[in-house]
Amino acid sequence: MVAKICPICSHSFAVLPSRSKKQVCCSQACGRLNRISKVFSKSCKGCGKSFNIPSSRSTIVFCSSECRKQYKRINVICIECSKAYSLTRSKYETIMGKSGLFCCSKHCAYKNMPSRGGGYNRCCKSCGIEFSTYTPNKYTCSESCSKSWRIEKSKSKRVVCICDNCKKTFYRTPSAVWWANERGHEKVFCSTECDRQYKVGENHPVWVKDRTKLKNKNNTFRQSREAIAWRDSVFVRDEYTCQDCHKAGYVEAHHIVPLRDSDMLSLDVSNGITLCRDCHIKTFRKELYFVEKYKKIVEEKCVTQQKH
Repeated sequence: MVAKICPICSHSFAVLPSRSKKQVCCSQACGRLNRISKVFSKSCKGCGKSFNIPSSRSTIVFCSSECRKQYKRINVICIECSKAYSLTRSKYETIMGKSGLFCCSKHCAYKNMPSRGGGYNRCCKSCGIEFSTYTPNKYTCSESCSKSWRIEKSKSKRVVCICDNCKKTFYRTPSAVWWANERGHEKVFCSTECDRQYKVGENHPVWVKDRTKLKNKNNTFRQSREAIAWRDSVFVRDEYTCQDCHKAGYVEAHHIVPLRDSDMLSLDVSNGITLCRDCHIKTFRKELYFVEKYKKIVEEKCVTQQKH
């Protein structure tokens, strides 16, 4: 142990040799008083005046908060309206590096830009009121006018259609009309309610006039022996793999030409193709859109089997 004398209370105390250089006082209270008693004089970084500071706060370089705020900001004058305002040092350096033109607001900045020429005088395309702007692509005076103008502009590109159920006129996009023609949808409806009201009875796409033709004595057509044999022959020909995504596992037999369109091809093996559950769901109510694609796949499959 090393014996030392506290400089604050003049009491003697013992310290370990490893802490003899660091520990000067006998307790924390005396150490705190010792640090406060040591005062240093510094010059302010902002105003240059000298001020006293204790050793515990030696990192302070400004004499007051006003000097700290004033040091971080620089006073400049607007070149357009001659208004005095302050900037941060980082923003001041970026403006000096780019153009060196100081403007107090966007209004003064747009006026000072030679490419804008003081703004644009235009007529609102929605309400017809004249207004001035500094944005080259702005053609309306307010957000409400902009919204109404966009709605009218989108209507001009749409196609006028008449609902087959309620005879009401409505608008459709060109892409929706193209897909309806591509999928063979002859009827057009303004809403899902009109679609449901119209597709009842004979107007339903899967309606069959005499369903007894699709039935045997006890079971329906899909549960009959002929239908099961047709399904097995389709699976054997396609090797129990989906012919669209080539995925093995659970598969289903799909009629290329639907049963509601031709009863003569219901047991024709060339009219069937093996599909997985996901690919089969995609054909729901879109069977005619996939007819040509699946017919080509079946023809190529039959040709390859005949060669082997």
